[in-house]
Amino acid sequence: MTGIRLAEAAHLSASAASEMLDGLERSGLVCRETAEADRRVRVVSLSPEGTRVVEERLRAFRAEVAEALEGCTDGELAAAAKVIDRLAGMFARR
Repeated sequence: MTGIRLAEAAHLSASAASEMLDGLERSGLVCRETAEADRRVRVVSLSPEGTRVVEERLRAFRAEVAEALEGCTDGELAAAAKVIDRLAGMFARR
């Protein structure tokens, strides 16, 4: 994905996204390469270390969610899912 597309997806200015990507690149979490089809475009991807960090944080997040939801009834989970769907729809319209 390009930096511009990432900025748009994150609702950031191009300069703010570029600064963030600079830091992530310095930290070894992302790589930026010139696109083959258009040499003016830089493509951003996770580095192997970035992938490892994302996977580690996802595992931890999933474990926390499972612990937080432990003991909830099916009805409680269904009600929560309905509220989350409504909130997601609200944010999607923005």
